[in-house]
Amino acid sequence: MISLRKITIVLLCTFCIQLNYNSVKAQENDQYYELLMLLMDGEYEKCIKKGVKYNEDTDTRKDAMPYLYVSMANYEASQKPEVAVDFDDPLKNA
Repeated sequence: MISLRKITIVLLCTFCIQLNYNSVKAQENDQYYELLMLLMDGEYEKCIKKGVKYNEDTDTRKDAMPYLYVSMANYEASQKPEVAVDFDDPLKNA
């Protein structure tokens, strides 16, 4: 029969491993936090420029997040007529 102490230890270890995994996973996404903040602040041109730099960098060009943020910034720019004038066909680039 499995003792209560062994069950407690296994559950505690499982909880610690899960907690550690979640913190590592959260740090992974912090790399593109600046793009998210630029997008949320409505600074679409800066977001697009920084996202394109990430897309052209050899270390981050295979990551999907910069492409997503650039597309979202282009789409948001196309929805606002006063901002869309500054971009070259933002809906097509989204």
